Amino acid sequence: MGIGIGFILVLLALGYVAYPLFRGRVAMVAEEPAMDKDLENLLARRDATYAAIKELEFDRQAGGLSEDDYRDLLERYKRKAVALLREIDQAQGAKRGAMAEQIEQEVTALRRRKRQLRAKESGVARGQACPRCGAPSDPQDDFCSVCGASLVLRCPQCGTMYEPTDRYCSKCGAKLG
Repeated sequence: MGIGIGFILVLLALGYVAYPLFRGRVAMVAEEPAMDKDLENLLARRDATYAAIKELEFDRQAGGLSEDDYRDLLERYKRKAVALLREIDQAQGAKRGAMAEQIEQEVTALRRRKRQLRAKESGVARGQACPRCGAPSDPQDDFCSVCGASLVLRCPQCGTMYEPTDRYCSKCGAKLG
């Protein structure tokens, strides 16, 4: 009976000591980004090749390999390592290319939103006809592409930008056109 209680206490103590180690390991695994299985396989093969080269060096120093065998095997492992490194670079390059494309799309969307916000704040009669020649304008245009007239509406007295629907300037109170 006393031995059983002692055994249970030892197990509880070991569990208490080991719990943070396992919990920390699980947290680390969860934080790692999901890696492509092919890339993961290539990295594992690369590490195995490096280990084989180290073991080869150890065998030569221990006298288990002749110098000719060592050079021949070392050359084979080096070629294998170089080929694996090229494959890894290609896999990572493709991943980087996809990430770069996604970033480029996000930058384009941000620029479009910024242009739209600027257009809204500037008081430009966006997408309407030019007041001078009647040519249609794009929402991002500040000037007419046909006659060069300004599409930005400004107060004639103080120069503050205003919306086409404003009747009076919000800065100086002047009557608008």
